[in-house]
Amino acid sequence: MPKFGRFPSFEAFIESYEAEQRKQEMLQLAPLSFDMKKARARRGRDRNVVDVDCVIKKAFDDGDTLHYHLHVEVTHVRLHDPDVEADLSRCVEKAELVFVAIRHGDRMGIAGEVPGLTEGTTIELKGEWIPKEQAYAHGGEKLSVMHFTHHDIGFVAVNGQIYS
Repeated sequence: MPKFGRFPSFEAFIESYEAEQRKQEMLQLAPLSFDMKKARARRGRDRNVVDVDCVIKKAFDDGDTLHYHLHVEVTHVRLHDPDVEADLSRCVEKAELVFVAIRHGDRMGIAGEVPGLTEGTTIELKGEWIPKEQAYAHGGEKLSVMHFTHHDIGFVAVNGQIYS
């Protein structure tokens, strides 16, 4: 994949973004008691999960063997986290492109290939949403981002098949 903002690739961006999120979570947990920290750890990380219908506007053929990279236009929102409602609504209303990364081919993502990810195809995606301003402030492109579109929080539905 070509550069993503100031990063050499989307993968470098998301690795850095996730590390910063974990760092911020640790700072928030620091003043809590041990029992409170354990309770938060059991609950897991709070992710901004959305489920959307969208149309693929561009499918990148960039040689990345672990991710499909797409630009999509969100056409319908099925489920959203209130924390990202404003960003998601703006993307729908203004038909703004969203960057999507779908991990596949290993135990961390979707097990195999996902056929049919071509321009003009309508797909359903469930995954984590990163608002445009957050992605840009971290050094990424000035696009909203959707990733984690695989187990254990997400999936991709294309041409009547579900991949997770």
